[in-house]
Amino acid sequence: MSENKQIPEEEYPETEEIQEAGNSEKKEENDLPFSGERYSFRDLTGKDKPGNLLFSCLSLIAGAIGAILSFFTVWALLPAALAVAFALIARRKNGYFDGLALGGIALGVFGAVLALLLPLWKMIR
Repeated sequence: MSENKQIPEEEYPETEEIQEAGNSEKKEENDLPFSGERYSFRDLTGKDKPGNLLFSCLSLIAGAIGAILSFFTVWALLPAALAVAFALIARRKNGYFDGLALGGIALGVFGAVLALLLPLWKMIR
């Protein structure tokens, strides 16, 4: 049977030395794509622009609801259209499409196309 052997504390580096090593490699705030305590972005002019993720999140949520509802009803066009509208509002506020807004657009378009094509396919069949 193996016994648990304890390593003497002298073999471990001191925690203060580890913290000092980590602090010496810090980057300055200007090198980062976002700065400060607040979550903010830099626009093309280099000025800080506060990140507004509300409409991007709403776009993604509405797009997911529209994509799921598109399998069941034509009323999925409403959340799908809202997803695209919220993504465009987020684009106007932030100055670019972030990942959430792009996901909302993709799901919104997918839901709208599916909501239109599935009833037509059922009528033809």
